Amino acid sequence: RQFGPGPFFACLLALILGSVAAFHAVADQPTDAGDASPKPAENPLRELEADGADETKTPETPETPSASSEDADPGAPCSDDDAELLDATAPKTAWENRIVAVSMPPVAAIAGEPPKQTEARTREARRLAHSSAAYQLVSWVVLRSCLPYACAAAAPRGGGDGAVFLAVGINGSLVACFLGAGLATRKGAMISPAAGDAIVGAGLGLVAVAGGASALFGRPATALPGILVVAGSWLVRAADGFCSPLFYRRIHEVSGSVDVLQWAGILSIWVVNLGVWATLVVVVSMNYA
Repeated sequence: RQFGPGPFFACLLALILGSVAAFHAVADQPTDAGDASPKPAENPLRELEADGADETKTPETPETPSASSEDADPGAPCSDDDAELLDATAPKTAWENRIVAVSMPPVAAIAGEPPKQTEARTREARRLAHSSAAYQLVSWVVLRSCLPYACAAAAPRGGGDGAVFLAVGINGSLVACFLGAGLATRKGAMISPAAGDAIVGAGLGLVAVAGGASALFGRPATALPGILVVAGSWLVRAADGFCSPLFYRRIHEVSGSVDVLQWAGILSIWVVNLGVWATLVVVVSMNYA
């Protein structure tokens, strides 16, 4: 029997349709309870001009109406020239030009918070970011690279090259990832890094032990090692799908900073890319050995 990517694309279609429906539901909501029409953007430059005019005005110089008095309205929409001036003079945050940075930015300051509490929030945000990057590395680099070899080694004697176990492992793990992500969308979903680490470690351990033992001692007589490899891949992807969104949600709750949230995403990208290149080096070296 041939196993195609049907379950994966079915879940992907459901996810896309659900996202489109959610965006339409949000777009249909009024922006204001009293007025559903959008309000014009305020012009900070003209507000500053109005304030400066009030400060320099003296009793000897009476205010005379002019054609430009309408321009002093703080609520007037920004013109194209004003918008360009705002973009040019607006202070740029350091993180807009530090995409390659790996150091964590500071968490948001809270008035009256003791320094120890701030340090505790910093440690928790850093711990969550490191766990998120590790999960991405294990799920989408280590597992994806090892699964074909583990399935081929754990396939029973006389049962083919393990393609069936590989197909079931790949399709089932993707479905498990979608199911985990769906569970993470619940309002009361909570993240436990210790429990997530245990599940990811157990899944990766099943793949490594079953596949490694079969590679060392020969292909098994039963399908049990292949089933363990498939089950381990499901566990890793399910934990990744559930924990990854909650990691980012919790990081923002703890830090209160978009910069920290951006840093966590950048860190995961760098870790995954380095893992991909390291895996490529290993595979090429094995081929030329």
